[in-house]
Amino acid sequence: MTRFALTVVRHGETRLNKEKILQGQGIDEPLSETGFKQAAAAGIFLNNVKFTHVFSSDLMRTKQTVHGILEKNKFCKDMTVKYDSRLRERKYGVAEGSPLSELRAMAKAAGQECPVFTPPGGETLDQVKMRGKDFFEFLCQLILKEAETSQHRESIYPSVPHVAT
Repeated sequence: MTRFALTVVRHGETRLNKEKILQGQGIDEPLSETGFKQAAAAGIFLNNVKFTHVFSSDLMRTKQTVHGILEKNKFCKDMTVKYDSRLRERKYGVAEGSPLSELRAMAKAAGQECPVFTPPGGETLDQVKMRGKDFFEFLCQLILKEAETSQHRESIYPSVPHVAT
């Protein structure tokens, strides 16, 4: 049975996060000073983890966060990060750049609750779930393929203990 560990990290704080302004996919805000400190702290916490793969959204705030984590890592400082748009946060359409309170007001006016409400031009929760599911299935297939390749290699070239003399 193939097993793997998955580490999921949210990006660090941006100025707009602090101001409760929706960023979604259309606003590519960099990390704030606090966000860079959060990324470094996550890097220190994860510094002994030997990652085999690193994936990130292709938005600046996530790129900066993953860089801050990897630069503190003992094993993976120079690891190549694979950027994937499927890992982006939800698209909020016309509400991007607006305060969260405006999204709540739009939802209320439409007679819906905020998490379920989809602003014009935004993604539904089901669309976000499908993106996430698609990425996770891709990840599982990648891990299985690599496990099969590794098992095949071991059956052709069995491991021989090396003894130091």
